[in-house]
Amino acid sequence: MAIISLNDRIQVKLVDVSEPEEARKATQKVIQTAKEVQAMTFCGCGEFLAVADATGTLSLYKSNGALLFGHRIMREDSDSVVSIKFATSEGKKSSSDAQELVVVTRLGLLLRICGLRLAAFEKLVLEKPKEALSEILRTIRFNRTTFSGGYKLLRSRVCW
Repeated sequence: MAIISLNDRIQVKLVDVSEPEEARKATQKVIQTAKEVQAMTFCGCGEFLAVADATGTLSLYKSNGALLFGHRIMREDSDSVVSIKFATSEGKKSSSDAQELVVVTRLGLLLRICGLRLAAFEKLVLEKPKEALSEILRTIRFNRTTFSGGYKLLRSRVCW
């Protein structure tokens, strides 16, 4: 279980605990973003956190605060992220089951980031930290769909 707090929307503070009573004694991890956090979500197992900031950067972290990768998915002046969510197969809860990340933007862009193998990415970052980002970006696929009518239309069609 992780507890999150946002300070001035540019610092994400994480406390990774297995029991609620441990929260007061647990070490706090701080994730600093370049600009304000626009959206964030944990995967179903609680081991991974996705954070989108106002620069258009989408970053994936372990719940202990370790960065797996960050990638700019849009220009900061062109659009903004309003929601992100991990997609898993029905009933699946392990980190290896979270194979997609869905991003919805203010202008109605629905971005599916496919091919996420979170447990494999974590291992890659530990074993080959310098080559990890380029290898991860070769593995994942970005699928974009634009809806006319923007976010209001999407909100009525996309169920979280």
